[in-house]
Amino acid sequence: MAGNQQRPDCKRINDVLSRVGDRRSVLVVISLASMAPAVQ
Repeated sequence: MAGNQQRPDCKRINDVLSRVGDRRSVLVVISLASMAPAVQ
């Protein structure tokens, strides 16, 4: 493939993988926040 041209299948897979990555990032932040001591 030349340049930035992608097949439609590749774009769909990239979209799915980016969503999964976003969900994992959110889960990590929530997990860390729940483990942190409460600030008063």
